[in-house]
Amino acid sequence: MGYSQAERRNSASTGVLSDTAAHNLSSLSFRALASARSCTSPEETSSDNLLHKINQSFMRKIPPKAEASNILVGEVDYLDKIVLSFVRLTNSCSLGDLTEVAVPTRFLFILLGPVGHALKYHEIGRAMATLLSDEVFHGVAYKAKNRTDLLAGVDEFLDATTVLPPGVWDPRTRIEPPTQTASQEARKKIPEPNKETKFDTCASETSSDHVEMWACNGGFFSGLVADVRRKLPWYISDVKDSLSVQSISSIVFLYFACIAQIITFGGLLAKVTKNKMASLECLFAALLCGVSYSLFSGQPLTLLGNTGPVLAFESVVFEMCERYELDFLPMRVWIGLWTFIYLFLFVAFNLASLVRYITRFTEEIFATLVSSYFIYKAFKNVLEIANEFPLMTRNSPFYPMCVCLSPSPNYTIMSETECQTLRGISAPDGCSYTPPKYIPNVFLMSVILFIGTFGLILLVRHIKRTPYFTTKFRTLISDFAVMIAVIAMTVLDVCMGLGTPKLEVPQSFKPSSSDREWLVPFFGNNPWWTAIVATLPALLLTMLVFMDQQITTLIVNRKENKLKKGCGYHLDLFIIACLIAICSIFGLPWFVAATILSMTHVNSLKKFNLPSAPGEKRHFLGVRYDNPSSLKMNFIIGLQVTVEPSCKISMH
Repeated sequence: MGYSQAERRNSASTGVLSDTAAHNLSSLSFRALASARSCTSPEETSSDNLLHKINQSFMRKIPPKAEASNILVGEVDYLDKIVLSFVRLTNSCSLGDLTEVAVPTRFLFILLGPVGHALKYHEIGRAMATLLSDEVFHGVAYKAKNRTDLLAGVDEFLDATTVLPPGVWDPRTRIEPPTQTASQEARKKIPEPNKETKFDTCASETSSDHVEMWACNGGFFSGLVADVRRKLPWYISDVKDSLSVQSISSIVFLYFACIAQIITFGGLLAKVTKNKMASLECLFAALLCGVSYSLFSGQPLTLLGNTGPVLAFESVVFEMCERYELDFLPMRVWIGLWTFIYLFLFVAFNLASLVRYITRFTEEIFATLVSSYFIYKAFKNVLEIANEFPLMTRNSPFYPMCVCLSPSPNYTIMSETECQTLRGISAPDGCSYTPPKYIPNVFLMSVILFIGTFGLILLVRHIKRTPYFTTKFRTLISDFAVMIAVIAMTVLDVCMGLGTPKLEVPQSFKPSSSDREWLVPFFGNNPWWTAIVATLPALLLTMLVFMDQQITTLIVNRKENKLKKGCGYHLDLFIIACLIAICSIFGLPWFVAATILSMTHVNSLKKFNLPSAPGEKRHFLGVRYDNPSSLKMNFIIGLQVTVEPSCKISMH
């Protein structure tokens, strides 16, 4: 049985019947034809739907005003040759439980033949079902007036069909259904004689869907003005989209992903800058930058965060200041202000549109490098636990290779600290060996938590593809896979009580360094000429921020994500420029678009069609826009400093 989506025709139409033994058809007993005696409109035959259980999942997939085509084949012992008929009813009507769902029938294909050729008849029925599933043949079947018109439709179908020879393709290998159906508009057009077919080779992200976003009239800030006009009509729909359950799961998922990254980068930043900036400053920057960017940016699906290139730039600037005996934070203020000026000029002259010349190859290389860096850091953080809490092997010393000469004869072998407490002297001279801190199973437990979290996320995500439970329940569990895995592994860690290392979140809202305030002076102890020298490193930071921000936004705005609300490259760059200036004045880390977090955010908000027809893949519908949800997530992260006691997150 195949079905087609078409409106009912009110004009009279006749059935096309083969003239071979047509009188024999009237004497045959078909349940479908018997039901056709009382053929009425679908509204008047609601009682017929009770004859069989309707497949509601399949029914939701069928578009409105659809009509069915029933194919009936069989073999009888009183026929010597095949008798077939293709019937088109004047008005579609319900034929009881002949169809799997309550869809009115418009076409009937009936084939009867002698006994012994059932498989052949079955294949003919399959071929006819394939014909009736073709969009172009639909129009032919509705408008055909005789057998010649139908044969012309069959010939057109065969001309457009791709045939796989049996010698090069295994018939047992099934081809997966396509994720997207190709358009048939070209087949509906009448081909012009003596004219070659031209293919559209210019269909790309920058030539079709993204033409409008690059359109500028050449004036100052024309790109920024166009971005603002493009985003204003969508703010109300953004609020509505944030009320869905999928948005809530996205908030929970991103919270665990972002808070761990922010605090981890805060610890690295504290080591690089000697505690001038640490985890507290990163949390404050997440609150300020995340909320501001979610409210005013052109592409709220992009998430801001600490990035490896910016962290490397911070370390280079700090080492330069240490070498020339300059104050780091005042020097950093001028670098940030000059960066704001450079980016402001980029926006004024519409230079943000230069990102359209970045190819897909560059995007993939950039995303691969960032992904590889995070994978490397994940394994490195776990292996570093072995340095602080090493495994105690058979050859590991239990005591230091020193002797403590203490006043009491009862103590001779101990650590240097214990020896000094008892006013003893370590022997031999210069002995300062301190034994390693052996805590049983800490490193092994950290490895178990690391592997268990990753494995549990994959397992829960896979539930969506299993046949268990309902579709909505499987989707709900899959959306909260990260939260379920983190909670489960945290409970396991608490129950074991082995003291695995944690990431400490600050409890009080004050700068990490006691010798600084929230507002950083413009010069401090630095000479006036540092404001001019800062122009060179600011130029390097500008190029770094431009590439990091624009490439990440370009990845989010890919054509396959099916974004419907546009984007705003100029507006995003302007918001980032303002945030860099503000963060520099307050001594906060610079936040730019984080590639991995942004891609994860987009993937967590993808929408697919729930009801699926048998054998059909789920179709990707698009991405749910979610700037209020990212706003809530960043606001929760910023308020983390007020949580008492401090939140401890396992380092696995």
